[in-house]
Amino acid sequence: MQMTTPEFHRCITQMQQGDRDGLKRVYEEYSQLVYAAVRPLLPTPEDAEDVTVDFFIRLWEKADGWRPGTGHRRYITTAACRLAIDRRRKCGREYPAENMSAWEGADSGAATEDLVCDRMALREALAVLSADERTILHLHLTCDLPFREVGRLLHQPLGTVAWRYRNAIQKLRERSDLYE
Repeated sequence: MQMTTPEFHRCITQMQQGDRDGLKRVYEEYSQLVYAAVRPLLPTPEDAEDVTVDFFIRLWEKADGWRPGTGHRRYITTAACRLAIDRRRKCGREYPAENMSAWEGADSGAATEDLVCDRMALREALAVLSADERTILHLHLTCDLPFREVGRLLHQPLGTVAWRYRNAIQKLRERSDLYE
């Protein structure tokens, strides 16, 4: 069962009062979401783990910055993605085209032939996109951020983000036509 916005607000209130139980509850509920949101934006799993930890430290330190009514899941993913993008810029590292595994999601069961084929097709499809296009797709589709917020995160105009998104989708459509 997912944490509701009122429950999240109670946890934030606990953090504001210095109670670590609020942070523990939010961490237990959202650490996987944060990791999943930032992993495709960063070059290594270790970078994603670092950003995940940094996010929760900052959430603790800046609990006063939470304003009810903003939608806590979007607040979490936006803030986490912002940290990931800042880290990538600071380190001067680009997201490598060959590192597509973060898009594939975790699978704890045995790989089936269909799953392997799907993952290979995903890797091939994403390989035709630039790093910027993959980032925009991830932020918009996976993190459910509107183009305006994606533009703010990437310091790009709204029109540029929308154009790159449409181009990426067109490239993926053209790629899928090859398999039909």
